[in-house]
Amino acid sequence: MEPRRKTRLAGLAQFPVAGLVDVPPEDRPTALLLFIYVFGSAGGYVTARTVADSLFLSQIGTDKLPAMYMVAAGAVALASILYGSCARRQSLRRIVRWTLASYAVISLALPTLMHQHSGSLVLFAGVYVFAQIRGALGSVQFTTLLNEQFTHGRRGSVFGIVALGATGAGITLGGLVGWLGQRMATEDLMYLAAAMDVIAFLPILFLRSSPIVSAPAAAVPLEYGDQTPDVDETIGGVPSPSLLLIAGLVCLTVLVSTLVEFQWKVAAADELARDEARLTTYFGYFYAIVFLLTGATQLVLTGRIIHRLGVMPTLMVLPLTLAVASVCTLAASAQRIVLWAITFAKGCDVLRRSLNDPGTQLLYFPMPKNVRRQAIAVVFGIVKPSSEALAAVGILAAAPFIAVRQLSYAALLLAIVWLALILWYWITGKRRLGGN
Repeated sequence: MEPRRKTRLAGLAQFPVAGLVDVPPEDRPTALLLFIYVFGSAGGYVTARTVADSLFLSQIGTDKLPAMYMVAAGAVALASILYGSCARRQSLRRIVRWTLASYAVISLALPTLMHQHSGSLVLFAGVYVFAQIRGALGSVQFTTLLNEQFTHGRRGSVFGIVALGATGAGITLGGLVGWLGQRMATEDLMYLAAAMDVIAFLPILFLRSSPIVSAPAAAVPLEYGDQTPDVDETIGGVPSPSLLLIAGLVCLTVLVSTLVEFQWKVAAADELARDEARLTTYFGYFYAIVFLLTGATQLVLTGRIIHRLGVMPTLMVLPLTLAVASVCTLAASAQRIVLWAITFAKGCDVLRRSLNDPGTQLLYFPMPKNVRRQAIAVVFGIVKPSSEALAAVGILAAAPFIAVRQLSYAALLLAIVWLALILWYWITGKRRLGGN
């Protein structure tokens, strides 16, 4: 096998598609436990998120939605800081157990409160924030559990099969919530979220009480098309080209995604007349379809696309598609057509989860272990929350003066900047390394 071919495969072994059926026998019990945990955790999040979105739009309306984005961004950042503080003093298993138990108790109490205080801005804003915090901490806890339960060399072979738990949960719970949306009160679906928290809680009891000590990880060679990333230049010990690229990509992803999500929710609320049951059904089936397509793409296409194109061209797929979706939204005239166009734009979450996120994750691997941790902390602790708050401020400032559909001009412009950033880094990276 050619050395360059080996380099490519070494990099590809790190993202979720690799090793779906190559889990060592001694790792299978732990992989199964984590699969069940991820299924329950993701299922609870999908349910809570659908309930929160549907009730906020139907009970409160879209006028308060821009401010809600700002509140949610701040709450998630605060929760992450508090979680990090607790994580330094407590064992991970204990923290996860307490977190899931708290989720279950809150989810059991919410239906009664929501029935008694229908239309309460504070209550339904709290439910919205609760769903957002669940998603943020769930991702952190899953990543940490995976890293502590498996050594560096074995994570690649396990991650794919474990991550399928989240995909399966999205398909199953999204479809179930969509079906139940017309058959029971939306508030009562939080009991289903509590049940999923119990499912996620049980396997944590049987995981190893102490993590396996991982061997030091060598930097993993990874090709950007035909080039290896430059990690020599540093800013405070963090590779400046790599960190600036990742920070820029995450910032632009969050900005565009938030704009599209806001448009999507407003269009859905308007088209479905803020009907609680119809919104629940629509959101539930939407998430089921998105997770189904994401899982299929991850299994069939993700590895092949990154293998054939390289990381940088793969990262261009999402902004290019979002740019096309923005043009379609601007060209749409009738309200129903606008909803379809914006639903297509929101449906680009399939590409974000299956191509953009794995591609961005691969950008971390050439970094030394300590630098990688610092970079992840900067991106997730500072860049992502700040970008969410910035998007919320922009929406809040623009909403009184322009139609929601016209936000696609901003999304289109940001998508073009996004593409330009990837092209700039790709071209300059080749020049730094002596490429043509």
